[in-house]
Amino acid sequence: MLNDMLNQIIDAHPQSSTIHIGADEVFYIGQCNKCKSIMHKKNISNDQLFLTHVKTIASQIKMKHPQLKILIWDDGLRKIKEEELKNSNLSKLVEPVVWKYTTDVTRELSTELLNKYSNVFKGLWFASAFKGATGSFQYLPSISHHILNHESWMKTYNSYKHKGLVEGIFITGWQRYDHFAMLCELLPVGIPSLAYSLAVLSGYEDLNSNTIVQLLDCKNYLSLTSVNIEMPYCGYPGAEVLEAVLKFHRFKHAYYKFKESSSVAGWLGNYNNYYNFSSPAIIDWILTNLNNFLFELANIDSSMCKAMIKIYDKYTVLEWQGTYIKPLYKDIDKMMEIANRLFSIDNWPRRP
Repeated sequence: MLNDMLNQIIDAHPQSSTIHIGADEVFYIGQCNKCKSIMHKKNISNDQLFLTHVKTIASQIKMKHPQLKILIWDDGLRKIKEEELKNSNLSKLVEPVVWKYTTDVTRELSTELLNKYSNVFKGLWFASAFKGATGSFQYLPSISHHILNHESWMKTYNSYKHKGLVEGIFITGWQRYDHFAMLCELLPVGIPSLAYSLAVLSGYEDLNSNTIVQLLDCKNYLSLTSVNIEMPYCGYPGAEVLEAVLKFHRFKHAYYKFKESSSVAGWLGNYNNYYNFSSPAIIDWILTNLNNFLFELANIDSSMCKAMIKIYDKYTVLEWQGTYIKPLYKDIDKMMEIANRLFSIDNWPRRP
């Protein structure tokens, strides 16, 4: 099945000179009965089973497509000793792509690791991220985080470029963490982060100048560390999605600040709800605010749908709504239900 899939992909890209076959985050290798049987018969370890599998796949690709350069993610190789990697002859078949999406890649990717790869493989690749790598439930990328990630990779590249091994860098941008996970940052929302990341890789030093803002056709300054004080009002394709997401983020922040306020905590808490006991004047104020929040959320929901449907299919729009907006509708409705019930009460027991 894997060979059929790979051949279909290769046939669909006849001009390609390179294929990336993945092989990352192999968490459960050596656990099924078939794997255990093979390991027992051949007296091999989990690492050796992994190497054997990758070599088998890569060899079959090379037999049919000898012109292709084959890449794999490196994390399955990190704990394997240099001598074992050399003896496996894996370097004749593939080149590793070293990935790390933190603000300081050298903190987790040691000099020893990169030196090991340099001693084993003919070529080496790096992989950064401009969105999606800082949390599965994120809808806005932290531009400052991704700038630091790329600056860290550039320092690493400058330390190894003299060896002539580093062939390039993959700038990854995730849409979801896996097939079962929810949507994280949408591509239109991540475009500013991509622009700044590319600027770092291009050696552009003055990230605070207006050049990138002008490139993205933004009327206002783009905040790198927090949500903009003013809307950036950008003109690049898909910027309407960014604007809607920023409005949603501000709304969410304001709503949760309201929920945690003294008035809500003191007069719409569990005690008030359980004993049907609260101040009508404050509950009336809470209901007014909840109605305002509900009206504002409906407007944001409408704006988000209109912006997304220009780019995405209806299923993606519905998924984003269901993930981020509908839970807030439910939360507001629940609060309003409790508040309306408390407001309808016109007599209260005497306090003991």
